[in-house]
Amino acid sequence: MLNFRKSNEARVFLAILSKLSYREVVVVFVKTDPNALEFVSVFEENRSSFKIHVQKYIELDMANDFNVTFEENFEEVTSNILILYANVDDIERILQEIPVFSMTGKVFIVNEKGSYTSSLPTGYLSVRLRQSPLTALRDALNVLRCAVNFLDEFQVDAPTQCSSKLMPDGWTNNIGHKFYKFVLS
Repeated sequence: MLNFRKSNEARVFLAILSKLSYREVVVVFVKTDPNALEFVSVFEENRSSFKIHVQKYIELDMANDFNVTFEENFEEVTSNILILYANVDDIERILQEIPVFSMTGKVFIVNEKGSYTSSLPTGYLSVRLRQSPLTALRDALNVLRCAVNFLDEFQVDAPTQCSSKLMPDGWTNNIGHKFYKFVLS
C-alpha cells in the first residue's frame, strides 16, 4: 500500500533544497520500496519548478551485495548533496556497507522514516512532516484562520439558500473559486 504522505515529503525536500540554494543533488533510494518510488516520482515531477537538477538517481537493490556496484554509481558524481530514501532497516545496512555515506564534505538528507534509525550519524538532515497530533491540529487551525482572513478581505457574505439557486452567481464564480484556490495553496 502506498503512503501518499511520501509525495508530500518530496515537495518538502524540494522546498528545503530551494531555500538552502542547493541546486544539484543525487537521489538514492531502495528499488523495492513503493513509497520510495512514489517519492522519486513526485520529486522528479516537481523538481523543475524549484530549479533543482538531479545529477543522478541511484537505485539500490537490497537483495544483492551492492557495495562494489554502488561505488561504480558514484564514479562520475560531483554533487555533494545526497538524498537518501529508505526505511530504518535498509538505512542501517546502507550506513554500514557503503562508505560514501560516512564521508565528510557532503550534505546528507534522509527521509522521515529513515531518520528514526539509531545509527544515523550526527549531521544528517531530515524532516518531520508531523511530529504530533497537536502539531497537525495547529496546522489545520492556522489554515482555517488564514482562510477566514482571506474571506474577510472581500467584505462579502456567503450566499444564502444555495440549494434553491439553479444558476451560479458571483460568489460561486468569483469569490468561492478564489477561496478554494487560496485554501489549497
